[in-house]
Amino acid sequence: MGCGGSQRRTRDLRRSAHRARLDPQARAAVMARRLFVTGTDTGVGKTVVACALVRGLRELGARVAVMKPVASGATRTPEGLRSADALALIQAAGATAPYPRVNPYCFEPPVSPHIAAKEAMIDVDIGTIRVNFDILAKDSDWVVVEGAGGWLAPINESQSMADLALVLEAPALMVVGVRLGCLNHAQLTRSSIEACAADALEHRGARRPLRGLDRERSRSGDDARG
Repeated sequence: MGCGGSQRRTRDLRRSAHRARLDPQARAAVMARRLFVTGTDTGVGKTVVACALVRGLRELGARVAVMKPVASGATRTPEGLRSADALALIQAAGATAPYPRVNPYCFEPPVSPHIAAKEAMIDVDIGTIRVNFDILAKDSDWVVVEGAGGWLAPINESQSMADLALVLEAPALMVVGVRLGCLNHAQLTRSSIEACAADALEHRGARRPLRGLDRERSRSGDDARG
């Protein structure tokens, strides 16, 4: 599960992104900058960071849309299930978009979204999320997307938050929960994000970025050449 899956699943993700780019709304959305806020775990402060980013961008005069594509642990209200994270993002952005567009998949049980979706007999479809994303992006300068759980948290039987970020073509911002073990969690998450980005660039025919030891070797070579 995640970005390191089979070649077949990688091709499917590429086709999904390609189809989305061919859609007129998707082409209009290309102009919007986007950011995917992820974390080393659940409860590390993703919503706090995402809301701060949204408010900061608005203060700079940007039109900001927000999205919480998948959420669990929602509360029942007269209007239906509502995620506290999604509502916080909506408030920070002053958003007027319909709630289901901001949060297409909302589940009540406070469990991993893929488990909640299975219990509700709902299939979380990345293509549906991308369609809603493109509609939000069409009239925005920025779209700030908050993931659920960590970078590799599953959203269905075969895809994770990492796959969603790739299909949305959104750079990842990692939030680290400052707690015992956070350095290890941060390094593991960072390594996975970098690997996903490298794979995406490679599949697009771009040069694979230098990482880890390769970077050190490159620096050493530069130093040797003076």
